[in-house]
Amino acid sequence: MRPLLFTVMVSALAACGKHDEMTTPDAADPIDGASPDTGPPPPVNVEVTHGGTPVTAVPVLVHDTSGAFVAQAVTDDAGKASVDVPAGGMVSVVYTAPDDDIYPATIVGVLPGETLRFAVPPEDKTPTIVGNLTLSIPSFTGPAVHFMTHTGAGVSASGVSSSLSIPLYVRDPEVAGDLTLLSLLRDTNLNTLAWSILPGVSKSATAVTLPAWDTTLANVTFSLTNAPADTSGAFVDASLLVDDVWRGVGHSSVEASAGDIQITTPIPATEHAIEIYAGLIVEAVGAVERRLYFHQVRGASQGTIMTDLATAPLPLVTSMALDVAASAGPTLSWSFDTTVPNVDAILIDVTRHRGSRMVDWYIIMPPDHAGAFTLPTLPEALAEIMPVESDDIYSAVMLIDVDEISSPAAYRADGLMWSRLIYDEVTPDAPPFGSRFTYASTSTP
Repeated sequence: MRPLLFTVMVSALAACGKHDEMTTPDAADPIDGASPDTGPPPPVNVEVTHGGTPVTAVPVLVHDTSGAFVAQAVTDDAGKASVDVPAGGMVSVVYTAPDDDIYPATIVGVLPGETLRFAVPPEDKTPTIVGNLTLSIPSFTGPAVHFMTHTGAGVSASGVSSSLSIPLYVRDPEVAGDLTLLSLLRDTNLNTLAWSILPGVSKSATAVTLPAWDTTLANVTFSLTNAPADTSGAFVDASLLVDDVWRGVGHSSVEASAGDIQITTPIPATEHAIEIYAGLIVEAVGAVERRLYFHQVRGASQGTIMTDLATAPLPLVTSMALDVAASAGPTLSWSFDTTVPNVDAILIDVTRHRGSRMVDWYIIMPPDHAGAFTLPTLPEALAEIMPVESDDIYSAVMLIDVDEISSPAAYRADGLMWSRLIYDEVTPDAPPFGSRFTYASTSTP
């Protein structure tokens, strides 16, 4: 999964008042769509926040429908900017993280009068060890051979003993509050046999006794009909949301082929929300890895993904290539094995590493976009963002469909928020959702 994404919410808004000052390559050229009869079209309003706090001085770039650079603004002290955008053009925001990595995000097909809210999520906290904790573990009669407990990070042990000393991890030592220990017993295939939950554990605790093992389990099931002919495997993963952290509690995988597939993994029967991530592994095409993913976050009692690829088709990528040296600029091209069905969006990810610095660029566009996209032109001051042939480059293309979205326009209204939740990492405040997406990726060198 990817490290950091923007969340973007788009809504139609008739704007009025003074625009932020912009610089343009040619201020004499009129903005497309202006009319002496109707007056100029309304501006596009951009808001940038990081962890909910407005971010100032963030570059906001305007491109026309071909990707040519048209104008630039920067966000003010309130994290806002207004820009004139040719109808159907593009808007990019270029956020530089505290570690100096760069995260551009581009929205394709922007219309005048829209509001784009780019919400940069806070950086993920690396679990910190704040001490050691001795667990008194209740006895268990059965074939358990593996023990796992979660605090801010998972700790595993082979065999089951009556006492175990573990490091006590905390996601953020500065955040007040106690911890919840979620412990699992598993068999040789890592299937959950029993579980124990202990809330209210102080960060300064040195010893605790786990409650008796509970063998009440629920099943998470991935059921798929009409898998494609070149399917080679399938899997399902399940996590529970405990202390605002998604904790892995179930995994199962199988070798598979065309036809019908059903995988089940047992998980603790608790009242916590469930995240399910399932997928089909499809034979690669050359260096292009291919997957069909199914991802959802649901309530405690909703642990099944069922889909029929005959009635709800999801195309496979048949070709994909990134031409960094293309004369028009770095260009990603792709094709699908069938006509694109009624889905919501195409998401492109181009990530390049140069030395210790990373640029991770996301582009979201309508699903009927032609099977090629050239990265938009950048002003000279930001030209280093562009990938070059000597970079280590990862590129991916995804065709995304979300249950809660009724149309491509509706996806675009919250497009990169959904992209972050589906493709990157589910945040604790994520709304319930169900999604599926075609995924293909390649890396160079």
